[in-house]
Amino acid sequence: MVRGAHQNPYFLRGFKGTVRGSSGLPSGPGQRSRMPSSRHRYTCESDSRCFAASAAAFCRSIIIDEHGDRQSFVSLEQRTPGILDRWIERIGVKNTIMFPSIVARRKSYEAVGGFHPELIHTSDWDMWKRLAVHGPVWYEPEALALYREHSGSDTSRLMSTGANVADGRRAIEIARFYLPEDLAAEISRRSRRHYAMNFVETARGMLASGHTAGALAQARQALKCDRSPKVAGTIAYHLIWAGGRWAVRLLTPKVRPVRRNP
Repeated sequence: MVRGAHQNPYFLRGFKGTVRGSSGLPSGPGQRSRMPSSRHRYTCESDSRCFAASAAAFCRSIIIDEHGDRQSFVSLEQRTPGILDRWIERIGVKNTIMFPSIVARRKSYEAVGGFHPELIHTSDWDMWKRLAVHGPVWYEPEALALYREHSGSDTSRLMSTGANVADGRRAIEIARFYLPEDLAAEISRRSRRHYAMNFVETARGMLASGHTAGALAQARQALKCDRSPKVAGTIAYHLIWAGGRWAVRLLTPKVRPVRRNP
């Protein structure tokens, strides 16, 4: 379950030991199997049985920039390590798992199938949802993984055309077929609303930085995600705000420096 973690530069010191320690497996050569330390108070009667029953496990992540400088932390799911309660109702709405932070059992991948070939950007989120439907998911609140964001990433490229939004909508529709029947409609509705507002905020940032074409692409796709008055009104507000800034720049006279004869 933790194979390869010790050589990955995006795992911080302690990731492999934490996962092995939680599972009751030996954390290194010559060491005996052990239970988690006393500072970790899990919610299950037997810590090792809880972890053994999980389909996957992930930890909190730290967002870094292209230079490796830390920018922010991914939101905290719970304060103590252990199985996440009603996890599908959260991961079904939005993706909070960064790829370097999660490990899954081979038998879990075999049970749910491979990554969806039709999804070009959200196949990881689709997989995390299927794993959550398949079985319990274990969470480690300590930040032990790094996720890099930079201008040359796949995400940045797709944002310029709105393809990231279209792919997100596709992932939401696909999930309706495997989410629990009594929760599918509500989770899908909340997810569409969440991502529509998220993409509107992305469009606002692109407008502010002068990427008008990309911003309009994001806004159009956001409306396809959710046509509610809240989303439409927010888009209109940002467009008016951007138009006002453009008008101010256009109408403000440019002051040319006066050249003096030597």
